[in-house]
Amino acid sequence: MTEHAVHLRAATLADFRQVTRWIPDRASCRRWAGPAVRWSRAPETLARRIGLRPDNGLALLVDGRLAGFAQRLTPRPGIHHVTRVIVAPDRRHVEIECAVDVS
Repeated sequence: MTEHAVHLRAATLADFRQVTRWIPDRASCRRWAGPAVRWSRAPETLARRIGLRPDNGLALLVDGRLAGFAQRLTPRPGIHHVTRVIVAPDRRHVEIECAVDVS
């Protein structure tokens, strides 16, 4: 298996602009974000609709390229949910082995 550099960091609006290209239509948006989120072609609008903030978007980079996105929601203090996970279309069938440090 090829070794890859894998990094998780805070997502930026530039990352999210790329992510929205992975969500081409209403049906895709519904599968990804749920029925309460209306699809928009405009990344800024969709970011606002999902409540994306600098402290709750996560970008997964593989070899320096954006490979995935997730959102961390905190329904109440001390409780965190990772949701709205999406993987870049060109990375969906690529096996990557990595360790995740959650400290």
